[in-house]
Amino acid sequence: MPPARTAFPEDRAIIHNRVQAIVEGIAATYGVTVDFIWEDSAPAVINDPRWLALVASTAESLGLTVTGPNATLGGEDFSYYLDRAPGAFFRIGVGNKGRAMHGPTFYVKLDALADGADLLATSVVNTLAALGSD
Repeated sequence: MPPARTAFPEDRAIIHNRVQAIVEGIAATYGVTVDFIWEDSAPAVINDPRWLALVASTAESLGLTVTGPNATLGGEDFSYYLDRAPGAFFRIGVGNKGRAMHGPTFYVKLDALADGADLLATSVVNTLAALGSD
């Protein structure tokens, strides 16, 4: 069974249980048994509101445009970090319209990389200052 991607953790269990019930029901209808194997994919990326606000305000202070948050079902391994510690995942806009990010015509917007590095470094400084004042 391919993994189900969900935006909310509680939906994972609902989908798992429902799919399992359907599979087992079909098997019972035909008098057969099944070995139901379910592999979870990366959990949803759930940003901590405090750190998301810090990154957003840092971006704005650097003159960067802040959008979102936009829920997507893209898999992201960063979610495993956020399961263990509060943090924020952000995108820096390296894509080019009309050029698929996962295709042979993709090229990175180099200015976005520089802005992203500045945002990351400044967010670290601001995070350390915020933690020092706690």
